[in-house]
Amino acid sequence: MNERKTIYVVTEDDYLDLSLFLANFPNETRNQDFWLRRFRLWWDNNPSFSDGFLRGWFLREYEKITGFIGCIPSSFVLNNLEIVAYSGTTWRVLEKSRNQSMNLFSNLIKASKKSILFDTTPNSVAENIITQMGFKTLSLTGTRTVIRISYNNILEAVYRKLKFKVRLLSKLLVLSAQFVTELRLSRFDKSKLLHVRELERADYQFDQLWETTKSLYSNTHVRTSKIINWYCFSNSSFEKKLFGCYEDNKLAGYMIFEKRKFHRIMAFECIDLWCVSNSRNIILSLLAFAMRYATKNVCDTIIFPHYNDEIRRTYESIGVGKFNVFKRKAYYKAKSDIIDAITNENTYFVRSLGDVGL
Repeated sequence: MNERKTIYVVTEDDYLDLSLFLANFPNETRNQDFWLRRFRLWWDNNPSFSDGFLRGWFLREYEKITGFIGCIPSSFVLNNLEIVAYSGTTWRVLEKSRNQSMNLFSNLIKASKKSILFDTTPNSVAENIITQMGFKTLSLTGTRTVIRISYNNILEAVYRKLKFKVRLLSKLLVLSAQFVTELRLSRFDKSKLLHVRELERADYQFDQLWETTKSLYSNTHVRTSKIINWYCFSNSSFEKKLFGCYEDNKLAGYMIFEKRKFHRIMAFECIDLWCVSNSRNIILSLLAFAMRYATKNVCDTIIFPHYNDEIRRTYESIGVGKFNVFKRKAYYKAKSDIIDAITNENTYFVRSLGDVGL
């Protein structure tokens, strides 16, 4: 390797320099503090992180950082065994050092060769590279239910420009959205809806639920209370909400939502749904609660991906919202015996796979 360009393993001592590098990367809008918080989320506060796990690698040229790639550990059930999966993230190299990009990426592949490596948020350039390096496509293309709650945020922006009385308008929009939501909810059999509430922490009941349901799929995320609390509540930069559904005061299922803004639209997307089998009433109860929550908190759209056929059929049966097809690609690399163990029938992958929401 060129002596002037050296690749190093990331340690805690490198956080300040790396956060400054990423904050100043071309076209980056997030500041140094954002990246420092993200490092702590990925590694220091991550219950799946342990001593010896490699955080990532960075390229230094003439004492200046010119490239970086991160690696996030996650607890995963793979072929019915609990392992630590790897997720690549934030592969960024300055143009003058692009000839060293593959050396950074090769370190990530080497570190994860005994496990499974996910890349769930690649850009078009990264996609071309990883497909040439033997990554398999994990097709997340499917259907989803999209419920338009209101046009509040869009209309308010327009009316502000026209200098109309925004406060009165806003109240009217909220009232109209509440009316439409309640009209939709009239399709639900309220006698079968279970108790749902927003949670600020996942407690011991989440561990009990995981113990009784972890054999439902051979390949999926580990969902203990410690991991859920880390994912949902460890970084305010990625706003998430946790809703728990209870039957006879016992946790029967939950949804995790991420709140994100697209242009002027505030979207509320279900990024994880987990529950016991025979789950129709649980799913509908969570759906009804989420619709009311989004209406009350002035979200424009709720998105419910169909993570399996049972979920799709449940949403179809109630007839709220519109169905559309979404295309989302993710990639993974693993040994052939691991690849053979991943099928549509025994696998449950959700939106929160990889570095999504982290």
